Amino acid sequence: MITKRVFLAEMELPESRSVIAHFLMVMEEDGREVMRSNPHTVCFTPDADPDVWFAQVNENITTRADMLWPAIPAEEWARAVAVCNAVHTPQVKAEYEAWKAAQQIS
Repeated sequence: MITKRVFLAEMELPESRSVIAHFLMVMEEDGREVMRSNPHTVCFTPDADPDVWFAQVNENITTRADMLWPAIPAEEWARAVAVCNAVHTPQVKAEYEAWKAAQQIS
């Protein structure tokens, strides 16, 4: 039997205020890995709504003809959101909003 499994493989904290999550899809046949995808990268900005973003990302990866992944499991998404919640403190969110406001003035 062939199964597909999606999981959070890696998180990055670049110098910006964003958090980057890399999700992978593994295809297994009878419990043996036969294929591993390239990562699907999701960038979380401090003002991102994780619930809305979850729905949009899953819509994208499950309907694009070049992907056709299964949906990201809620528990894998929650792992990424937990990192975002730790990084996106109220101070980081305020700095991000000030940065956005400054960009609109220029």
